[in-house]
Amino acid sequence: MADGRMLSKRVTRSNKVAGLSSDTARMIYSWLIPYTDVEGRMEADPRLLKADIAPLLDHVTAKVINSVLQELHNIGLVILYSSKDGLKQYLQITKFEDNQKNLRKDREAPSHIPDPTADEVRQNSGEGPAELPPKIKIKLSLREEKRACATPPPKIKYLDSVFLTEPENKKLQEALGQKSLDIGIEKLDYSITVKGGKYKDHYKTLLNWFKRGYLVDGGDGNGRRKPDSMGGPGVQLPKEWRGDAIPEISEAERQRNLERVRQLTGGKRQD
Repeated sequence: MADGRMLSKRVTRSNKVAGLSSDTARMIYSWLIPYTDVEGRMEADPRLLKADIAPLLDHVTAKVINSVLQELHNIGLVILYSSKDGLKQYLQITKFEDNQKNLRKDREAPSHIPDPTADEVRQNSGEGPAELPPKIKIKLSLREEKRACATPPPKIKYLDSVFLTEPENKKLQEALGQKSLDIGIEKLDYSITVKGGKYKDHYKTLLNWFKRGYLVDGGDGNGRRKPDSMGGPGVQLPKEWRGDAIPEISEAERQRNLERVRQLTGGKRQD
């Protein structure tokens, strides 16, 4: 390893360096550079760094260095990462070679520290020594937060062709009751599988069928049995489902069903 490194004058015009929280952070960043190997890497144990870069400064403790390292990592001036076994912590100065114009790799020993990889890059403050501060979580960017919130839960397959998320299934159980839900899933599956029906949203389809009384087995939309219909438009009831007429549901029960759907959908009309 060389006795020192070049500190480019560009450091004084760097927005990232200027954006650090304190002069102590800027000093620590500058004083890390002379101790890096030929690839701009070094061990990132704050206790060892304290001994190297600030042995005579009592106020620059291992805790302070640990906090500054995380800040440097967050802002993109260094990359913090660990060994594959997680036992050692390393850092890589970003754009190291760009700022070391006189670097002669052929005259220095090769780096014994591995390259940082995506799996090993620190996502938070890492597992430091016991006396160091607890983990400091990196805030996700607003775009990442929105993306995480917007990711829908996975669809679960029911029978051959009906797909609902777990939250959708629970809401339908609450609104329809398990018996009506089972009837609806069977009818929807038959309509898709046998009749080639296409439904953009299976959850809303089942809600609509329930609201219109189709989920009384063989219902005609008014809670009455329709001999050759499953409730979905143009869908024929399988032979094994045809039997005696199912009793009509009362108007009061039908209104209760409608009110449950309105509560589930926030009062919006579901067509």
